[in-house]
Amino acid sequence: MYKEFINNVDCPNPICYRIMVKAAAESHCFRRPGCSMAIQSENKTNRADDAKKQRRELVRALSSLSQIGILMVVCVLIGVFLGKFLDDRLGTTPWLLLVCSLLGVAAAIKAIYDMAR
Repeated sequence: MYKEFINNVDCPNPICYRIMVKAAAESHCFRRPGCSMAIQSENKTNRADDAKKQRRELVRALSSLSQIGILMVVCVLIGVFLGKFLDDRLGTTPWLLLVCSLLGVAAAIKAIYDMAR
């Protein structure tokens, strides 16, 4: 039966013969598209590609989140420092600080809205 199986297999690859004898249920070769061994190697490649895509998507999501946080902090800080500077120069102690801080918050919200579009 062993020799009949080997003789019936149409495969030029000796490694494929060994795998086929071990499997004994398959009569396909690596080089044929329907071969179960070829499908397994394609599945491993697809899993690796999927993992890379998921990792890339995770990095993009984290970079977007960090960009939003940094953008909000920078806009508000620019408003606070500008308001503090103008208050010191003009002597209108709390008012310009509050106005510029609110303008910084509004600028941050607008920038996030523009980013979302």
